[in-house]
Amino acid sequence: MNIKRLWENWNEYISEIKTLAERQAVVEYSIMYKLRIDRRETRAVIEDTLARIRAIPNITVVTSNTKEESSSPSHALVDVEFKFLPVRDEKQIIRKQLNQIKNEMKTKAYVDGVVILYNTIRKVE
Repeated sequence: MNIKRLWENWNEYISEIKTLAERQAVVEYSIMYKLRIDRRETRAVIEDTLARIRAIPNITVVTSNTKEESSSPSHALVDVEFKFLPVRDEKQIIRKQLNQIKNEMKTKAYVDGVVILYNTIRKVE
């Protein structure tokens, strides 16, 4: 085997590895949801609810902002921003996954309502 052919094979191999790595690269997104949380029983409800949301698969970071001016003694309105790993980096797949996350959030104790703020979605660099 000559040096030129060896070099060409090596370049093909490196190119294939780069292509495979690009396909398998981890893509992370950030989005906000609005939650209505029932807090009649205890004031610690918001933190308990956020802890349960952090346990949802593919969610990596959760931050929140309670809108006290819009809240009442019985319900808190909370903007929740989280980062998530999509199953595939395709718009339709991401939308389906966001709806699944919404449905999962609605099953958590004290969560009365969930609204997805689609206009806040962004790819995390």
